[in-house]
Amino acid sequence: MKGEPSAQTFDLATSGGLYIKESQPPYDTVSIHGDISFRELPKTVRQKELGIAHPHYDHSLAEQDINIIFPSIIFHYKGLTTGVKKLGMTS
Repeated sequence: MKGEPSAQTFDLATSGGLYIKESQPPYDTVSIHGDISFRELPKTVRQKELGIAHPHYDHSLAEQDINIIFPSIIFHYKGLTTGVKKLGMTS
């Protein structure tokens, strides 16, 4: 990275199977070919709006604290102390 963090825009990505329950379909967890599609998550999304569709890990900890697999809140608060000012519109 060149320059100061405050001058950069950061985006987050996760392979945790997250989707917005009210507006996005869950990932296909049955197909032997998997599901290579993606879902855009706005930076304002709340944990209670998210569903997890991923058959290969125990969801219990992520359901307690979504920051384990999608650290948008931690990223935001860390940005306050590191000077990071911009997180992409969808992460």
